[in-house]
Formats: sequence, C-alpha cells, structure tokens
Amino acid sequence: MHLDWRLVHYVRALADEVFGPENFRNDVVWKRAPILGRKATSEQYGRVTDTILFYSKGPNLKFNRPYMEREVDLSQFRWDEREGKYFKTT
Repeated sequence: MHLDWRLVHYVRALADEVFGPENFRNDVVWKRAPILGRKATSEQYGRVTDTILFYSKGPNLKFNRPYMEREVDLSQFRWDEREGKYFKTT
C-alpha cells in the first residue's frame, strides 16, 4: 500500500486488523521532495515523505526481488570458469 503522511497511520492500524500484526513485514519510507521555500521556514518538519506498507497473507512468504533487465557491456566483466558466471572487479 503506497501512502502519504496523512493516512499511513490509519491504514497501518486497519491493515493490522485485516492481515494481523504478525504479518507486517516492513515499511519503506522515502523522501520525495526537498524541503524548500515556505516549508523550510515554517518552523515544522516538512511533509515530504511517502510510505509503502508491506504485509503478507501468512508466515509462508516468498519474496521476489524487483529487478530491471538492461543491456550490459560484457567487455567490462570477466568469466569465472569455476562458478560458471561473469563477475566484475572494482
């Protein structure tokens, strides 16, 4: 569930009722905007974050990491015969 600062606490309490607090897995909070202008001089914290609440249906969670396919220049990598895959040194 992707939420802003106005509703995240209400929805988390509701989601705890629906899914159970033991099925809460994580929350992701990020700053979506810099604190500038009136926000910076308002004598309060800026309202510039969004939150994703992550719940599962039960204890048997399979997490699939998000990834993005992209073309890679293999000349920057070396082949490892033992592991059978490419690697990159720093």
